Amino acid sequence: MRQRISAEPTDPDKPFAHLEPLLAVLRRDGNDFSNHDGFYLAKDGWRADFKHRLNLELLRREFDIPASIELSEDHDSVLCKNTWCEIKGCIFPG
Repeated sequence: MRQRISAEPTDPDKPFAHLEPLLAVLRRDGNDFSNHDGFYLAKDGWRADFKHRLNLELLRREFDIPASIELSEDHDSVLCKNTWCEIKGCIFPG
C-alpha cells in the first residue's frame, strides 16, 4: 500500500514537512544531497538538491501524491504548488 502524501505541510513551521518522506526514499535509493542535508531556504524558497537524477517512477510507486505536487521529468524536479517547495536532481556541489 502506498503512503499518502498530504497536499499541505503537517508542521506550520516547516512548509516542506509533507515532502520529507520523499527525501528519505530518494536517499534509500542511493541518491544523496548535493549541498545541504535536506531542505534549506534559498532566495527562491525552500528546496532540497540531489546529486543525481530523481527516481520519479520510484516516488510514484511508493507514494499516493496529490495533484498539487508536480513530478517533472523535464525539470528533474518535484514541486509543491501549494508551498512552492521544490526537490531538484542533478545539482552539483558548488
